[in-house]
Amino acid sequence: MRTAALAALLGLTIGMSGCGGGGGRPETHPVAGVVTFEGEPVADAMVTFHLEDGGAPRPAMGKTDSNGEFRLTTFDTNDGAMAGRHIVTVVKEESTGDDGGDMEIGSDSYAAAMSAAAAGTNDRKLLVPEKYATKAESPLRITVDAGGRDDVEISLESD
Repeated sequence: MRTAALAALLGLTIGMSGCGGGGGRPETHPVAGVVTFEGEPVADAMVTFHLEDGGAPRPAMGKTDSNGEFRLTTFDTNDGAMAGRHIVTVVKEESTGDDGGDMEIGSDSYAAAMSAAAAGTNDRKLLVPEKYATKAESPLRITVDAGGRDDVEISLESD
């Protein structure tokens, strides 16, 4: 009886430890690069890598700094992207409507601006061509290998 209980406990312990140590997450590889639009760095843009075969549980994302540089995150900060061919989207936008930034909190106009922002109905203006903003239209493709990449150059051009 004791042997059976010990064997069951050992089996449970091994089963819970799993393999790979990643909690069932796919392996990611560091990815870093720079985004330019007509030769100039693009600051504060959201860069997203969507695994082309659709097999990723989530895309890898990063935000550009003032030099247009980014590092991707999938699960943990700067862990990169999964290996494979990715469709890349780049979005940089600004609000053209009232976002409530200079209004008195609690005022009717502030409440209306916050409601519009929450509903996604406030006016937004893309600052890079729209074709780069969606997976369906983006011409950008980047392959991430098992070693990762620190040399990604994303050059955006006007339509």
